[in-house]
Parts: sequence; C-alpha cells; structure tokens
Amino acid sequence: MTGTFSILVTTIAYLMYYFITQDAYWRHRFLGYSPGAVQWKRYILYFQRGMGALLLGVLPAIATALCCPELFGRIGLHPAAIAKYPAWFAAGLALMYVLSLVGAHSPDTQARYPEAQIAEWTPKLFAQNTGSWMLYLAGYEFLFRGVLLFGCYQAFGWWSAVAINVSLYSFAHLWKGWRETLGSAIFGLLASWATLHTGTVWLPFLAHCVTSIHAEYRCIRLRPDMKFVS
Repeated sequence: MTGTFSILVTTIAYLMYYFITQDAYWRHRFLGYSPGAVQWKRYILYFQRGMGALLLGVLPAIATALCCPELFGRIGLHPAAIAKYPAWFAAGLALMYVLSLVGAHSPDTQARYPEAQIAEWTPKLFAQNTGSWMLYLAGYEFLFRGVLLFGCYQAFGWWSAVAINVSLYSFAHLWKGWRETLGSAIFGLLASWATLHTGTVWLPFLAHCVTSIHAEYRCIRLRPDMKFVS
C-alpha cells in the first residue's frame, strides 16, 4: 500500500507541477504579467519555485498525513537528526560545497546559472533568490527523498527503493538536458543512501540547498556580465 501510494503521489504531484509551471497559459493566468515586462523572467522563476513548494511539498504532505500517517511519521522531519549524525551532515555538506565550487567554473554551468539572469545583484535580490530556492527544494526533497523513498523502502526494501527513487528523479530532469539528468542520477543515489542511513530528509535538503545556492553565487562572481552591487 505505501509503495503504491508513494509512487502515485510522486507521479501526480510532479506532473501537476511540470504542466502548470511550464505551460505559458497558466503562467499568464496566475501572474497576469505580459511577456514584455522587465521583471517577467524573475516573476516566472519565483512562481515556479513557489508552485514547487506547494505542489511537491505541501499538498503531498497533507495527502500523506491523511492517507498514510504511518509513512508520514517515518519521513524524519524532526531536526534532532542533525545532532544525531553530525559527521554525516558535515561530510555531505562539505562534499556538495566542493562540487558546486568546481562545477561553477564549467562554461555550461555558467550558461544556465543563475536561473534568474540578472546583471546586477543586490543583497535583497540574492536573499529573495535564496529564499525561493529553499522553499522549492524543501518541497522537492520532501516528495522524492521523503514520501517516495521511505514509502518504497517500507514496501519493497532498500535496493528497490533506491532504484525507484533514482529512476524517477532522473526522469524528472530529462527536460533539462543530459548533463543535469546524469548529475541528478548521481545525486539521487547519494542522497537516497544518506537519507535511509540517517532516517531523515534534512541531509538531502541541506545538501541540495548548498549545491544550488552556492553554485549560483559562484557563477555570479565568475560571469563577466554579472556582479554584486550594494
């Protein structure tokens, strides 16, 4: 039951998120801005991340709490796990920091990030960008490393749960190109392993935040067409 439920919730939630945030009709309907507006791309980005938090995190959390309360209790949302596994958290965050530091020097990475293509970054803009990333990734990790992973683990066991998680997580990145799809498969494998070992979604969430936010920060510093301003 939990395995079927987790796979169905993940599939439905992600399809809703993808078609609502990638379809021009819904973007216009929800935002009400014209494509020619100066801040259009930034509003679209915040809209996509906000919908990610809602559709990938909040709604699946409500569905899980109502339909599978036992699964909801196993996801490991209590931050006490951070103090229980300090070495795992330190090693995981340090690894993601180094990988994002190295990856930011790639021309392909700099061409895609930061997602908000802003030439001059004020502290306020970067704070808004960071906050939207964290909201989005909280929903993303809750769905994939929470509902999906723990549901499949309870139903099918360790290896099957990891295989299903990596497969669906990779498929969710196909539209972003082969490099990001490959990277998501590797990250998904490591994140699933660490999540099941620590019993909490906090580690993959924080690791994902470090990777995404630090990579964008480094790209802003490295790209000649972007800079931080006071």
